[in-house]
Amino acid sequence: MVNGKDAENKQNKERLNVQAAGSMLLPAALWYMELFLKICMRLFHKKRKKYAEGTGSRSGNLVQ
Repeated sequence: MVNGKDAENKQNKERLNVQAAGSMLLPAALWYMELFLKICMRLFHKKRKKYAEGTGSRSGNLVQ
């Protein structure tokens, strides 16, 4: 009986370790994803700004 309980305790500890590792990994993954999105948005925003300025000047010329 004692050996069976020891084995159960060992399994439970291993499960907790896996859960702890997962809970550490998830925020890191989210942080990297957020960083990636920020970089993409910044690059996209710069490009979009250039296009907006270009179309703005063209439309301005057309109106005049």
